[in-house]
Amino acid sequence: MEKHIERRKYGETDFVLNFNDAVIYGSDLALLQSQSAWLNDACINFFLEWTKAQIPQDDPINFQCMDPAVTSFFVHQCVDSDEIEDFVSGLNLQDSPCKLFIPVNDTMVESTSWQSRRGNHWSLLVVAKQIESNVSFWHFDSITNSGNSIAVDTIARKLGKACFAMDLPIVIEADTPQQSNGYDCGVHVLEAIHIFTKISAMDLQTHVKELRRHVQDRPRFCQERRKAIAEEIFMLAG
Repeated sequence: MEKHIERRKYGETDFVLNFNDAVIYGSDLALLQSQSAWLNDACINFFLEWTKAQIPQDDPINFQCMDPAVTSFFVHQCVDSDEIEDFVSGLNLQDSPCKLFIPVNDTMVESTSWQSRRGNHWSLLVVAKQIESNVSFWHFDSITNSGNSIAVDTIARKLGKACFAMDLPIVIEADTPQQSNGYDCGVHVLEAIHIFTKISAMDLQTHVKELRRHVQDRPRFCQERRKAIAEEIFMLAG
């Protein structure tokens, strides 16, 4: 029989946890505890930081993740070449091989009138580099033709030019399992990152195959992933 564990109840503004500068409040935790809430930047960034902490330091692949707030800054505030070069210098993408995971939402579109607002959809951009001359950009989107490709192309263009001297990198739209509702896009992104950090191969076909197999084998993965992240937060918060 499963033992019931009494969990502390947090108010929306209650501080819950600071994990490697990924801060969670009660309102963020409530999104994970819900089965039908859209995940925000804080939920996404906590999982990214937690995932990085689980990867062995001697892993032959340099796995990196970009905080959504940092990605927004890169898109909207890094305009001229010096600003872009300064930003990418901290990414350490020259190590080989490496994979960079970038959660993307529809607010990350260049605009002179941009204002911070809540996005409507998450997708995942993966930058995979085996050697300097072999760099791939893959876009995993759980809603086909969602419109996130506009933001993805902007990010890929800036990164490609600054990091790899690619004037116009080609972003491949990956064959991605589709979500069955309007709120689990963020969970799809996190699940893909969870799977991809366990893949040593650097080809798109392997990533697509493993993602599809995982989704087919675990039809309730969205509910399971939400619960697992919430439980990890409770455990870390003590």
